[in-house]
Amino acid sequence: MNESDIPVILGSKIGVQSTLSSKDKRGWVTFHWGPMSGRLTPDMAREHAFKILACAQAAQTDEMLWRFAHEVEEKDAMMLAVTLIKALREMRDVQVDHTPTLEEA
Repeated sequence: MNESDIPVILGSKIGVQSTLSSKDKRGWVTFHWGPMSGRLTPDMAREHAFKILACAQAAQTDEMLWRFAHEVEEKDAMMLAVTLIKALREMRDVQVDHTPTLEEA
């Protein structure tokens, strides 16, 4: 698969590409971010991708709750939003700690 560049807010890009090791002929997923790079096995990359998707969903949910409370413009709604966001984050942390690996799924 060809390299894919993902723009990042800070101006740099995260590059990702599939690679084949010349030494052991194993497939790897290689990431580049500015001068840094690293590689993951395909299973590790899939597991990380699922975590990224979960974080993206969590970020949207947090933002939605905050916007709702802000638009209502009631002190109680803002406190409720803060309480809900905190509770959801705590629940997510527990879920992440117990997220099954690809082998367990």
